[in-house]
Amino acid sequence: MTDLDLPQLAKNAYPGLPNWLSALKLAAKSSFEETGFPARKDEEWLYTDIRPITQTDFETASDFDATEDQLRSVSLPGVRRVVIVNGKIHAGLSDLDANTPGLRVSNLETAVKESSFALPLGRYAGFEKFPFVAMNTAQFSDCLVISVAKNVAIEQPIQALYVSTSGGDRQTSSQPRTLVVAGENSQLTLIESWITLGDGIAFTNSVSEFELSESAFVTHYKINQTGDTSFHISTTQIQQASKSVFVSQNITLGGGIVRNDVNAVHSGEGVSTTLNGLSLADGTRIVDNHTSIDHATPNCESHELYKYILDGKGKGVFNGKIFVREDAQKTDAKQTNKTLLLSEDAQIDTKPQLEIYADDVKCTHGATIGQLDEKQLFYLRSRGISMADAKSLLVYAFAGEIIHRVKVEALRNQLDAYLLEKLPQN
Repeated sequence: MTDLDLPQLAKNAYPGLPNWLSALKLAAKSSFEETGFPARKDEEWLYTDIRPITQTDFETASDFDATEDQLRSVSLPGVRRVVIVNGKIHAGLSDLDANTPGLRVSNLETAVKESSFALPLGRYAGFEKFPFVAMNTAQFSDCLVISVAKNVAIEQPIQALYVSTSGGDRQTSSQPRTLVVAGENSQLTLIESWITLGDGIAFTNSVSEFELSESAFVTHYKINQTGDTSFHISTTQIQQASKSVFVSQNITLGGGIVRNDVNAVHSGEGVSTTLNGLSLADGTRIVDNHTSIDHATPNCESHELYKYILDGKGKGVFNGKIFVREDAQKTDAKQTNKTLLLSEDAQIDTKPQLEIYADDVKCTHGATIGQLDEKQLFYLRSRGISMADAKSLLVYAFAGEIIHRVKVEALRNQLDAYLLEKLPQN
């Protein structure tokens, strides 16, 4: 294929889209057709068996008219809500027209029409080595686009409520896409809430891109409450300019097979990145978190704490990578993974990694795996607390370190209630 015929081929393949977007989608389609799905022999997928995904013939999820009643349990009071059903924005359930100076929340069609330049869509989430990103880029039909203007602080959090639907013996798939552009010295809080409606098998493959300009401050929450028969693959790509701050809490409470890739790149000095996570897995569920923080510039810091609570035959995977480039002097990076095993059959594969090419840095990483402390249980029992309550208190304290870092009160209360319901009962 020559450079001359690519634009025309892209235009024919994706009519109605601007040339830059058509070319992007065509290139992603070609990449996925060439590489296919990853396999267990691939190092990045060594500990997670995704054959239930790759060997299932999914059909594209159709339009679904969700109702307010179906969303009430996960909707949050006091926030601005946008509902995305099977990868497409549901305008009737979304606050798209709220008049907030300096803030634009729209679907892909509106964003393309109103932008005088090519959106940074696909600029950071590269697909050449990431098949699921290639699949999403080739197939997504809509995109939640959020942009905050320079020097604008958005006080009211935005909840992006992603709904996947399935039913009966249907196996459906959707490709949600999100783009967040935070202008210089801006502030934004985004809550991603993921749920499933229906009892069939639903596969969600999502990509979210964050572009932070100088001194921007973005707080991000990702809450997965999808069904146990759901498969959820997600990639979150963060690009940070100088003095920007990105704080993320990635909390996985549901899903049969869940894979979260979170990647941050520092492109200026004085950047701060915080990536925290809490994952609960029981039954035969699998939660796989892969994180990567690329310290490409000097005088930056990163903090990372991922916790797992595993019961039954639940399985956790953690792979955290910190790269410190040769010129990234004065880097301060900390990474910790802690796992609590509540049964003998639960399993964790953990691999914290440091690659350091600079010599003036402060970097630490580590992992701990254990069960409930017998001495702590004895202490609580000696105070007249039942065994079930003692176990619940210890598990709650373990998880609370992450939950209590949630700054949005309504969300924190919702997570607290969910956790208390799921605590050990015997």
